[in-house]
Order: sequence, then structure tokens, then C-alpha cells
Amino acid sequence: MRYLVLCGGGSRGAIEVGFTQALWESAIQFDGIIGSSVGALNGAFLAAGGHPDELAEIWRGLRFRELFRSNWRILLRGARETSVFTLGRRLRHLLWKGIP
Repeated sequence: MRYLVLCGGGSRGAIEVGFTQALWESAIQFDGIIGSSVGALNGAFLAAGGHPDELAEIWRGLRFRELFRSNWRILLRGARETSVFTLGRRLRHLLWKGIP
């Protein structure tokens, strides 16, 4: 069995798009896709039938300020908060409503 394994790590997700484009062009087939963090997002898109070229187009249109916003509560609550950033409007849309 052959699996495509995609890693996490934020901007590494954009690099994975190039890898998957090359694999698709080479007609390499996989029995499944496994991913962590951003790799899970990319993998879910591909496993649902999305093409790497479509995924590349999505990545080209992403801007940090649309994906994340500052979690100002961390200044008040300190360690009780889990992150310096929270989900931005566009990332919420991509996750909950699906890829446009």
C-alpha cells in the first residue's frame, strides 16, 4: 500500500502543494492520504477530489491577516489562553463552509 503523508507546519503546506502537483503530473497513485495540521487540511482537500492546481490557487490567494487575528485576551488572561492568534474570518470560512 502506498500513502501520501503530509506534514504540519503552517507555510510548509504551500510547499506540499508543489510536491503534490509533481506527483499528480507523474500519475503516481496513492491508497490513502495522511496529514497533520496544515497537511490534514491539504490532504482533506485532495482526498475529497480536489486537484493540486486548485489547491495552489487557494494558497496563492491566502493572506495572514485574513486567516488569523491577534488574541488580545492573552494580555489580560495570560496562561489561561491557549494561543496568541485566533481564527480569522477567511480561515473560518474555509474550514466550516468549505473551499470556495
